[in-house]
Amino acid sequence: MSSVKATQLRPGMVIQHEGQLFTIFSVDHRTPGNKRGSMQTRMRNLRTGAIIDYRFRAEEFVDRAIL
Repeated sequence: MSSVKATQLRPGMVIQHEGQLFTIFSVDHRTPGNKRGSMQTRMRNLRTGAIIDYRFRAEEFVDRAIL
């Protein structure tokens, strides 16, 4: 697995998050006022099929899974 910055996340990518594999449905870069930016993502768990919303910090690194 390789690490990518959260700002490089795109729909269709598969990542490992909290020990599970997720595919990304949507990504929205949010920068509220004078606060730090974040990446609001909607992801589907590949094992259970559950959909979750998760907010990554813009400077955070995420493990990308190569299938």
